[in-house]
Amino acid sequence: MQLTRTQLLLWLVLLTVLAYANTTQNQFLWDDVVLVTNNSHIRNFHYLGVVFRSDLFHITSPTAIPYYRPIQTVSYMIDYAIWGLNPFGYHLSNLLLHLSCVLLLALLMEQLSANRLLATAVAGLFAVHPVLTNAVAYVAGRADMLAFIGMLSAWLLFLRNNKIAFTASLLCYLGALCSRENAFLFPVLIFLQCRILNRLSWRQSLWNTLPFLLLAATFAAWRCAVLTLHGPFQSPQWAMPWTLRIQIPFRTLATYLGLLVWPAHLQMERQVVTGGLWLYCLTAGGILATAVLIGGLAWSRKHCPLAFFGLWWFILTLLPVSGIFPLNATVAEHWLYVPCVGFFLAIVALVPFRRSTAILGLIALAALTTRTILRNQDWQDAITFYTRTKQQAPHSAAVRVNLGLQYAADGQTNQALSELLTAERLAPGASYSGEKLATFYLKQGDLAQAQGKLADALQLNPHNPDALMQVAMVWERRGDFRKARFYYLRAMAHTLNVSLRLEYGQFLLRHRRHHEALQIADEACALEPPNAQAHNLRGVVLAELGRFDEAQKEFETAKHLDRHSHHATRNLARLKLLRQQQDRQTVAPSEGNGASLR
Repeated sequence: MQLTRTQLLLWLVLLTVLAYANTTQNQFLWDDVVLVTNNSHIRNFHYLGVVFRSDLFHITSPTAIPYYRPIQTVSYMIDYAIWGLNPFGYHLSNLLLHLSCVLLLALLMEQLSANRLLATAVAGLFAVHPVLTNAVAYVAGRADMLAFIGMLSAWLLFLRNNKIAFTASLLCYLGALCSRENAFLFPVLIFLQCRILNRLSWRQSLWNTLPFLLLAATFAAWRCAVLTLHGPFQSPQWAMPWTLRIQIPFRTLATYLGLLVWPAHLQMERQVVTGGLWLYCLTAGGILATAVLIGGLAWSRKHCPLAFFGLWWFILTLLPVSGIFPLNATVAEHWLYVPCVGFFLAIVALVPFRRSTAILGLIALAALTTRTILRNQDWQDAITFYTRTKQQAPHSAAVRVNLGLQYAADGQTNQALSELLTAERLAPGASYSGEKLATFYLKQGDLAQAQGKLADALQLNPHNPDALMQVAMVWERRGDFRKARFYYLRAMAHTLNVSLRLEYGQFLLRHRRHHEALQIADEACALEPPNAQAHNLRGVVLAELGRFDEAQKEFETAKHLDRHSHHATRNLARLKLLRQQQDRQTVAPSEGNGASLR
């Protein structure tokens, strides 16, 4: 019996929901904390202007690698407006985003191949393959899905071949560019379709691609302008000897192909730089895989255009993340989100549709779905995730640091200290591990140890604003206002990050420097006009100066910008008591602790 398109799409919906339904019970972890729970920018749509002229992490992490992904932040805004900080809603959104990709991909594959069963098979593999769990089960990983939705939508509209649809296609592509950097590769895919599947000339193929190339170039200029305040990212790969660097692409290719064919050992932290004899075997495997791909291209060019198209899709979209260009990591499973489609298309196009292959395909889908469901459980909460990732990557300092910080947050200080010390030992030349160890010591009140670790971190990076701010906190705890102020000013000198200024404003407020604190709050408001925390700080300062009417306006503005702001709500209530009692010494508005104003 021939299944209709609607029936096949419904089957894909059920398959996708079955594979990822258990992710909705997961909590926030890793970058979710930075991008969602501690991100004041997602709490009101008044921040839209700030979001589109800022990098992804700038509000909460001034030293992070700059990414320009405003659509990702806008998606969190929508989630926050509906769900607040309930992780269920954010994970549900991720599931729906992945489902959208699956359905759009099925429609695109049907149009490109004129084969509904092939389209369903490719989309089915994409729907449940466990290598994609890093993008779907992880709230911060949704950039891959957002970008692919934009690319698929743009592609489907492009195929309609009329002016209105083409304009809409460009708008969808702009949305993809605003979601993730891999969208720059979309014109390459359009060119491949025109040249390989439509058999157009080179000139006509380039002409069809030109509007997307021009839009990408214009966007690239805007992106560079937004990120000009950040220095260039220095990948550790630049420091590698060339004999090692030329092996990295072969190792990554072998790793990615291994994950696609046999996704048994999945992990967040994966590296192909050090590891002994096994990595030289991986290099050899990558060279062999390259030869197989070249042979596959040569054969499929004449015998199977769809497989030829799929192989080029896989190769060209994987190339930028293969290690040829130094990035913040050598291998990341979620980087396969778009390239894997080309791989699946090539495999499905080469497999004859028979009863036996259909049965084997269903068995493979069942196995992949089961593996995905099991992998999703690794993401259920921070301790589970970091513990299991540590088992798979025991030499990862980043995992140890995050596990240590989570233990500290849960009050398990001995386990926290053990993990942080191990992280420092694993990465002795990295300021990050020492800085986080200093954070732990500072919270424990061990100022001498904290100061020593911060001194080491500043030797590695003298302009690290996070480390400088913590040195300021150490000197404040020691009672030296002058030195604390000096280090706060040094921290702010190297970044326009508003959260640092708010920390400094609170410091001034604690030391009764009201007019200076008010100036800093004004500066923060000027840097980001709709900033709830800056308005709350202004309100606290004004209330302590006895300017109650102005303070009330500031608290109301803060409450309007962030409806969940407990500090603004509490300060409004306390301000009311102040008005009634006319005694500022009895009840004073709370400026909150440092974490609340981040």
